[in-house]
Amino acid sequence: FINNKLDKLITPEFIMSASSKELKEQMVAIVGKTNLKSYRADIASVLCIRTINYMINHAKTKTVEKEMIDRLEELAIDEHFGPDLSYHMVKTLFAANTKFKGLASRNKLTKHVIG
Repeated sequence: FINNKLDKLITPEFIMSASSKELKEQMVAIVGKTNLKSYRADIASVLCIRTINYMINHAKTKTVEKEMIDRLEELAIDEHFGPDLSYHMVKTLFAANTKFKGLASRNKLTKHVIG
């Protein structure tokens, strides 16, 4: 558990609220960079799924703020989760609740995720 850095996983709350600099530093420290052999796709997948679940539950009772859509776009474009997980995150959230419709209006995001 500890050898796999699973004790150092950041929370979805942190992912959604940290500054871009803090998030990038933590993501690189935990999962590495997508273009390197040290990239931990397994840990990225866990963080991605936790973020998806957190956002779906958040949207059930609260407003999805523009800043949250901005962060989701940042996560996908900066490939903190890699291209496959980024696509999965955007597709799942868009289908889960109409509050995520703002994702579709992001030209840079749709070009990046869809191609």
